Amino acid sequence: MTVENKNQIKALVIDDEPFIKNILTILFEMEGYSVLSFDSGLDAFEQAKKSKYDIIISDYFLPHMDGIELIQKVKELHPYIASILITGVGDEQTVIDAFTKGHVNSYITKPFNNEEILRIARLALKEQEIKQKEDSFQEELKEKVKEATKQLEEKNELLEKGEKETKKLYEKLKEEERLIKKKNILLQKLSVTDGLTGLYNHRYFQRRIKEEFIRAKRYNFPLSCLMIDLDDFKILNDTYGHQVGDRILTELSMILNNSIREVDMAARYGGEEFVVLLPQIDVDGAANMAERFRMAVELHKFFGIDKPFNITISIGVSTYPASDIKTDRDLLKAADTSLYRAKNTGKNRVVVHTIMGEKAIGGGEILTIAEKRKLLSDITMLLNRNIGLNELLKVFLNRLKEAYDIKPDSDMLYAIMLIAKNGEPYNFISTGVNGNYKEEILTNAKEVVKSREIYLFHSKDNGKVFSAIPIITDPGTNDESVIGVLNISTTIEDKGFIKDISNILSIAIKGAKKQE
Repeated sequence: MTVENKNQIKALVIDDEPFIKNILTILFEMEGYSVLSFDSGLDAFEQAKKSKYDIIISDYFLPHMDGIELIQKVKELHPYIASILITGVGDEQTVIDAFTKGHVNSYITKPFNNEEILRIARLALKEQEIKQKEDSFQEELKEKVKEATKQLEEKNELLEKGEKETKKLYEKLKEEERLIKKKNILLQKLSVTDGLTGLYNHRYFQRRIKEEFIRAKRYNFPLSCLMIDLDDFKILNDTYGHQVGDRILTELSMILNNSIREVDMAARYGGEEFVVLLPQIDVDGAANMAERFRMAVELHKFFGIDKPFNITISIGVSTYPASDIKTDRDLLKAADTSLYRAKNTGKNRVVVHTIMGEKAIGGGEILTIAEKRKLLSDITMLLNRNIGLNELLKVFLNRLKEAYDIKPDSDMLYAIMLIAKNGEPYNFISTGVNGNYKEEILTNAKEVVKSREIYLFHSKDNGKVFSAIPIITDPGTNDESVIGVLNISTTIEDKGFIKDISNILSIAIKGAKKQE
């Protein structure tokens, strides 16, 4: 069947208006169509059951069923029948239903033009013919694909049978390759990690510090290094045995790994010493990280044979760039020197390397020998200065603050309370001490006068620790007396040294009093 061979075109015309039905019948018969017309959708549908038709032209409003429903039912019988819906009135929804539900080829309203409806009919027939050819082609293509697939499956089956032994051999080789690869990975890991702690080993660390230092130098990035040592580890080993000692090293390594970033690198340097590289971390960041790790270890409960116990660590910190750090060896040596300082000035602390020497974290309680000499020299020079008492005390406090503060923004507080012969305070000079602490300093000064020893007290406001140091004139003689109290907001470790400074200050105070 083709559109050009009109004698074979069978049409169904349905309209409940006789006049329109007759016009359409005559019009299409004059075009050579074989036409059957009905005024009822039900009758037309019964006829469609009996014979195949090429096109259906139906009015929308029909008895028993509307035109869309009729076309829909007829298309279920004849999927490739062309369809045209005609209506006198219709809204937007009717048009939508015609194309979505009835799948009509075209939609035309009354009154219609004869030539136009004939042209639409030809186009609808052509469209359905093309659709039928496309579907036939698709079906034929599916059959060919199905047949080709079947032939391919048969060939594949033959190939599978022929290659079974080859596949077995391939799988065996693949499994051997996997095992070799796994062993190589394990060997590589073992070559760079410490067997006890799981951290990187000393040899791998030496390689990484060179690489990281070159990168830091090239891109002008900071690079920090932490050297860590367990305090009194030999005593722990002797007390609890080497098995407990090994467990302590393993637990410490876990705490260390949890305290650093993924980009950082921790290694066991040897024995109970560990080292950490911190790329792109400056001196303040490295000091803070070291202090957090130190506190985490101090608070952790380690288990011996019978009961839990605490251990402490000492940490040395160094950072590139610095004027005295030119190579990776300089960086490591500076961290090691800071660690040595931490171990020899009380342990359980973090000491940071600076170009002026090593500084302890937590208020700078510890000075190097060079710093002590310089501070003593500066205070001694005060004895020869012709300045008033208040100015003398201010200069002394500022010099003390400069020596003991690590950071410019330190919240360390310094104050001097002078004591009269009757034991009552009469002068108060401070650097950084506000009024909230003055009354507490006055109250505790009396305890210092009574005991003539360094006295510790906590601020009621925020719990800040103060060290109150007596300023004693003529020590060791019958004229010995407390003429003042030096207050520093930290726990003083070098008690002997700070007493010496206070006693030297007493000489300067007596001299300044005589000049007034």
